[in-house]
Formats: sequence, structure tokens, C-alpha cells
Amino acid sequence: MKRTWLLLTGLLLLAATAGRAQFSYSTNGTTITLTSYSGQGGAVTISNFVTAIAGSAFRNCTNVTSVTIPDSVTSLGDYVFFGCSSLTNATTGNGADSIGNYEFFDCGALVHVTIGNSVSSIGELAFYNCTKLAGVTFPASLQTVGLYAFELCASLNRLTIPGSLNGIGDEAFSGSGLTNLTILSGVTNLEDYAFGGCDELRSVYFQGNAPDTDPTVFPDATNATAYYLPGTTGWSTWGGTLPTVLWNPQIQAPGISNNQFVFNITGTSNIPIVVKACTNPGAAGWISLASVTLTNGTYSFSDPAWTAYSRRFYCISSP
Repeated sequence: MKRTWLLLTGLLLLAATAGRAQFSYSTNGTTITLTSYSGQGGAVTISNFVTAIAGSAFRNCTNVTSVTIPDSVTSLGDYVFFGCSSLTNATTGNGADSIGNYEFFDCGALVHVTIGNSVSSIGELAFYNCTKLAGVTFPASLQTVGLYAFELCASLNRLTIPGSLNGIGDEAFSGSGLTNLTILSGVTNLEDYAFGGCDELRSVYFQGNAPDTDPTVFPDATNATAYYLPGTTGWSTWGGTLPTVLWNPQIQAPGISNNQFVFNITGTSNIPIVVKACTNPGAAGWISLASVTLTNGTYSFSDPAWTAYSRRFYCISSP
């Protein structure tokens, strides 16, 4: 009992020194929960002594523009940032294990969210109607995405689904602005209408075997193509409605011609490719040099700038 009283006293003193931040906390002796916020807004960084954030703690805080959640937070309630209409960026720490239901519901200014490496699930309607959300970084730990989680995210054009994901809920990305989708190896199931209403979708790149797919997964993607890699299986009997094309570009005959570094790329006719280069393949820094389609199954690439580098590496990838 004495230990709990000392902890409560410490929290009260800390809240007092925080002053303008105006956080409210509660504790049961082991967990310190941020229960509400009533501060001046702007960029909010949550202190690393917090281990949980209660449901609706920031609900309708229209003055908050960004939020950083520390690794110490292991629990997020539902509706935490519901209706935070000025929130543009959010970063969750590596100790939170789930994104709750309605977590960022109707955060119309949210542009980018980075989800921590320990998060395994995203709840229902978690990012519903986040109309400006253009970038989502999913962790390799993610296993499930709930119903309608990213529905009506109209600015979400490109997305990579991690291979750890074993379940995408009904209509999880319905009505989003997706044009380019990459699904990594390991995803085994796509549920009904998961990408319904994605009528701007043009390319879906699968890195693994064909997942179990209901015909309703891509019902409105009438101009999209599914691309699969050599050596993967199940595509001849795949249940999806998209046309399937083997994506198999290869670099041929590299050399020097007219003081330019050149090579040919061959593969299935009309598949899209990007040629990239860097000076150190072990680090970030790949830059795109060409974005083309393999008309008649071939493309001749040349790099007149190659002599400006002591060494240069090249690769081909999907757009």
C-alpha cells in the first residue's frame, strides 16, 4: 500500500511539472495509464514512463498535429485518436502489441503513420476515412488487419503487405485510392471484398504462391493485372478475378558501348519494370533511372553517367 501511495505522489508531481502538457494519469500500482489530454496541441510526445493509453484519451483533440508513442506503451485502448482532425503524423513505439478499434477513425489530416515492430493486429475501422493518408509502414510482426480498417483512405496509392499477415478483414482497404499493391511471400488468405471499390488499382505484385482468394477480393479493379514470380505455384488455378502474368525480367549482355554502360532486359512482353542504381547495395540510396514496359519482351538500357562513379550497382524491380 505504501509503495502505491509513493507512486501516485510521483505521478502527481510529474503532472505538475509537465504544466502546459496537461496529461492525466491513473495507476493500479504496476501500470501507468495516460487517461486524457487537454493541452495546447501541436506535436505531442508521450513520456516513456507511460505503459498504457486509455480509450478515447485524445478523442476529438483537434489541436494535436503529430504524436509519438514510446516503446514503453504496451496497450492502446479503442478510439484513442478518434476525430483528431489536425493530426498529420503518428508513430507508434515497439512495445504496443495492437492498434485498437476506431483508433484513428476520421483523422482527416493524417498523412503518414509508422506502426511499431511489435504490433500484431490492427483493429476494425482503425484508420477509416483518413482521406489524406498517403503512407503506411507496416511491421513484419503484423498478423491481422480488421474489418474496414483502411476503408475510404482515398490518398493511399501504394502499399506493401508484409508476409506475416495471415488475415485481411472484409473490406479492409475498400474504397482506398490504391494503384499499386505488393503482397509479400507468406500471405495465404485474402478475404471477401478486402480491396472492393479500388477501381484505380492497376498492378498487384505477388512475391509468393497464390493465396486463397475469393472472387470478390478485387471486384472493381477492372483494369488491374496480377503479376507473379517464377518458381511460385497455384497461379493456374487461382481464385482471383484478375488476369495473371509472369513477372520475370532478366539482365542480359552487360557491357560498354559508345562510352556508356549498357545491358538488355528480357522477359514477358509488356511487363512493367524499374531500373535502379546505387553505389552501395548494402545501404539505402537506390535511385530510379528508368521506368518502362518490356515492349515485345525486351528493353535496351544505357547509362551515360556511369563514369562519374568509382563503382555503380544496378537492379531491376517492379514499379
